[in-house]
Amino acid sequence: MLIYCTTVDIRGDYTVFSFAGSSIDECLDAVSKQVYYGLQLVHVELIEGRKSTYLPTDAFDGHSMKIPLEQLRQQWEQVLS
Repeated sequence: MLIYCTTVDIRGDYTVFSFAGSSIDECLDAVSKQVYYGLQLVHVELIEGRKSTYLPTDAFDGHSMKIPLEQLRQQWEQVLS
């Protein structure tokens, strides 16, 4: 799984980075850390295999997404069982 991200800092400088992770939690947290450190997200794209998904930048508030994603997984499992 891979995340491509474009950020802008307080000086207006743009940076493009990518992060390869073993899970969606890991990838999303890498992006969220950029917001935590004060960068503004311009573009976020999640790539898994041949599929690409653009993610809303306002979904990232600088906090870890691990716990909310785990809660969502549990809810899905309850609904599907």
